[in-house]
Amino acid sequence: MDSDRWTVTGKGERQWAANNSLMENQMGRIRLGINTCFAIKRYSEPEEWAGIVGEELGVKEAQFSADLLDPLVGGEVRAEMVRRTVEAAARHYVNIHSVFSGVGVQAGNLLLHWEEGMRNHGLNWYRGMVEIASGLGAEGCGGILGSHTFRQMAEGKEMRRVRALLVERWRELADYGAEKGIAYLMTEPMSVAREYPSGMEDAEEVYGGFNSEAAIPTYFCLDVGHLLACSGTEEDRDPYAWIGRFGSRSRAVHLQQTDGRRSHHWPFTREYNKIGIIKGEKLLEAIAESGAEDLVLFLEVFHANFEPFDTRVLDDLKASVEYWRRFVPG
Repeated sequence: MDSDRWTVTGKGERQWAANNSLMENQMGRIRLGINTCFAIKRYSEPEEWAGIVGEELGVKEAQFSADLLDPLVGGEVRAEMVRRTVEAAARHYVNIHSVFSGVGVQAGNLLLHWEEGMRNHGLNWYRGMVEIASGLGAEGCGGILGSHTFRQMAEGKEMRRVRALLVERWRELADYGAEKGIAYLMTEPMSVAREYPSGMEDAEEVYGGFNSEAAIPTYFCLDVGHLLACSGTEEDRDPYAWIGRFGSRSRAVHLQQTDGRRSHHWPFTREYNKIGIIKGEKLLEAIAESGAEDLVLFLEVFHANFEPFDTRVLDDLKASVEYWRRFVPG
């Protein structure tokens, strides 16, 4: 490792120790990737987004967004989309690491819906994702679990009932994942109290419940911008504390620049890095301290679907990749 790349400036200037064996060992297992959310509506053809990822950005790990192929789409349409995606990824030497929920499904209550039939619909949506992940050769899949209503939150008994049912249905999904040959499921802690899990105690509860007597394990996909800003617990508002506590129980991390107040999903450009709280050196330190052994850092940068953002997408992604290559080379 070139020690010159690890010069850190700022408060309390310091040089990362070249002989830091823990960090050296960890770096070999930490990879940089990108979530394909940037491609939705803009570059949705598999051949196009795979070329951008593998050639223009020079990134070889991709997390496939379910917004590019709704898990409820089936039959010949799904088969053809999966075939084209597999071929395009192989052509550009892109590994599809996992499949993950996108922004579309966040509009509903999903697996936490107040009505049983709708919760079943959410489970079927996830079963479709498992099938897509299997077809793409991804090692895992997952996403958000859903959202409670205000009534559920106010009526604690109803909230606990729905969460207990969630654990049972997630185990069913794990059985299906094992049947389809994927290695694990993932879930993502969120930044709103109604969304489950949100705080660290929620996350511990989910991890314990989902991994009890499960056919395949469930890991976290952490997001450095999903801070529970409304929490009275300082740790819940600290992205580095989340990484330190749950990094070893994760298989992916979503990277976004944020000011710590909202989940902005800003790019890592000079403009946003000046006001953002996510720093590469601090994140890598937290990962090393967590003991994580297999982790992909996926850029998850959102741009509004109107100008001038449309014409900035690729430039912002290139700048973001350039920033993170200082910390995750190769």
